[in-house]
Amino acid sequence: MKQPNWKSVVELFGIGAIVASLVFVGLELRQSQNIAVAQLFQENTNVRLAVDDLLIQNADLIAKSNRKDELTPDEDIALRAVLDSVYSQSFFGTASWRTISDNDAFSRGPAVVFFRLLKENPGLRRAWSTYRLGIERDWELFGMNVSIVKAYNDNIEQQLSKSERKSD
Repeated sequence: MKQPNWKSVVELFGIGAIVASLVFVGLELRQSQNIAVAQLFQENTNVRLAVDDLLIQNADLIAKSNRKDELTPDEDIALRAVLDSVYSQSFFGTASWRTISDNDAFSRGPAVVFFRLLKENPGLRRAWSTYRLGIERDWELFGMNVSIVKAYNDNIEQQLSKSERKSD
């Protein structure tokens, strides 16, 4: 029986080291992805808490708009600010959700919060119809990719239409 020469042993050891390092890198990537997902869930939770706090602080204003009471100019601005804040959190949160999720980001992500808010608050729903056109126009003015915003807004509208048909 021949003794293995040192060159073969060193090559075998090198191949083993390369395989071990690839396994290590794979485990590190998986861990990094898990950390990113956990951070996204934490961020989503923080956003939902902030949105809930904003809605609680403006509950009287939202209730007034739901009753179709006349809003003062200041109240109208405040209502649009609430809508803008919730919309922005929802839109950008959904975009973040899509980066790590293979699932439908609309049905499972932050967009659900915005959709439910519009569905449950007719005053915000009415404000949304004009706000939507403004946000799309603003994106066009700033040279942004408006198709992303339009697709997101269309999805919101489709979900609202579906829910209205179901309740009829």
